[in-house]
Amino acid sequence: MSRRVPYTGMPVTILHLGAREAAVVEAVEDGGRTLVADGRRYTLRELNARYVLEGEPSYGTRVAFEA
Repeated sequence: MSRRVPYTGMPVTILHLGAREAAVVEAVEDGGRTLVADGRRYTLRELNARYVLEGEPSYGTRVAFEA
């Protein structure tokens, strides 16, 4: 299974403590290592390969790509 490559305008879901919020990727920065969605920056974490809200631990608020 190949990894989805994020792009500007891509629909995503923000996951936080069991809550789900629809959002759209507004920008892809730093060679794809940072996303901006819903006005907030999410960074790709090496530990779990997830985009997590900047400044939060690797298990914090994250972006999910829907199939």
